[in-house]
Amino acid sequence: EFANELNGKIVFSNGQEKALVNGKVQVALSEIGEGGTITLPEPTMRVLPYLPQAKK
Repeated sequence: EFANELNGKIVFSNGQEKALVNGKVQVALSEIGEGGTITLPEPTMRVLPYLPQAKK
């Protein structure tokens, strides 16, 4: 999450972009790829992991 409900984009090292809406964006590790990076428009306020519920 970013401060002030920032709108913009993050940029992946492979050239792809993802929209940043109201200070939030969801990124899967698979989108970054092994050895990849992302460029953020400013420092984040916090980062929350998404942990899907395990199947029984």
